[in-house]
Amino acid sequence: DCSGLNGTLVLHDGIKSLGDGAFSSCSFQGELQLPTDITKIPEWCFTGNNFSYIKEFPEGLLEIGDYAFCYNSRLMGHIELPKSLVKLGDSAFEMCSNLEGVTIPKDLAIIRPRVFSECYGINTFICEADEPPFVQPGGLDGIPKDNFVLEVPEKSINRYQSDPDWGEFKRIGAHYDFSISRRQ
Repeated sequence: DCSGLNGTLVLHDGIKSLGDGAFSSCSFQGELQLPTDITKIPEWCFTGNNFSYIKEFPEGLLEIGDYAFCYNSRLMGHIELPKSLVKLGDSAFEMCSNLEGVTIPKDLAIIRPRVFSECYGINTFICEADEPPFVQPGGLDGIPKDNFVLEVPEKSINRYQSDPDWGEFKRIGAHYDFSISRRQ
């Protein structure tokens, strides 16, 4: 609750862990840069701020705790959750009303309650999982399901369409990854 800390929050790469609620309600308004070595963003860690952008999530991030980023109404852009992520907590991005897009990694098996509640600005949603992740009650509430195409693996379109929760999206189509790797 350190109000008046306007600006960017840069957490250097030597940081290995963060505490529950560490930066809750601190009024940050710029970019958030996370340390590359953390594996967990704990509960309430960044709730109630006004970050406009999260630079990127660390490649080894395993867990985003309950309410970790909720009430960041200025958070914009497309959030690509890391491929390593195995837990996305309840209400993790609730009330991030300007969030424009989300990519759910292949191995995230459960969409917990209210994760994207009142995220009405989402206009791109990509789910890389072959099997539709299990959606707990309210897990997809707040996403405008009739305004855009839910992008999923081409071979999985029928599975998503027949799933009672994912089937609520009016349009489901194939996602194609056009990224280029420069590794040899």
